[in-house]
Amino acid sequence: MAMIVWINGAFGAGKTLTAGEIHRRLPDSVVYDPEDVGYALRRGAPRSRKKKYPDFRGDPVWRELNFRALTALAASARKIILVPMTLTDPRHYAELIGGLRAEGIDVRHVTLGVSARELRRRLRSRLEMPWSWAARHADECLRALARPPFEGYINTDGMSIPTAAEAVASRTGLILAPRGEYGDYLKNRWRTQLRAVRR
Repeated sequence: MAMIVWINGAFGAGKTLTAGEIHRRLPDSVVYDPEDVGYALRRGAPRSRKKKYPDFRGDPVWRELNFRALTALAASARKIILVPMTLTDPRHYAELIGGLRAEGIDVRHVTLGVSARELRRRLRSRLEMPWSWAARHADECLRALARPPFEGYINTDGMSIPTAAEAVASRTGLILAPRGEYGDYLKNRWRTQLRAVRR
């Protein structure tokens, strides 16, 4: 059965880039992004459902679909599954991560910590406006992730993405290949910035 490494953190903390860097240096890994399910639900949902769940993480259908998908992936692939996704509600943590662990899946959770000042800098670097979803929810995320049950806290202030990836790997028992070339890292960075605009 596969291992799941759940990379948590505020919007803009560097989760997706860190997962991409780990994937680049760990051939026996895949990246599963639960946001893709959220975007699909938003596209197909009636206006009333969007109004009821302005944040797709609050939609029980989103959580159920991701739980089922990750359970199936873990059972069918002997790989490391990297999941870069912000979870700030302890109930959602219990439902997803606790539920996966109850199924016997090895889920290793880490939180990419960041100061408010550094988070604002990172959001500006990826072209986020002050009224964007990430910027508006920054303080809320930082407060929530500083409390239990969000374990595996790594302070990433001053860390490059490769260094953050190495810190996550050390915390979760992964062995990464040497850093090597940075072409894929740059592509991942631009892809992440475009996804942020899509929000």
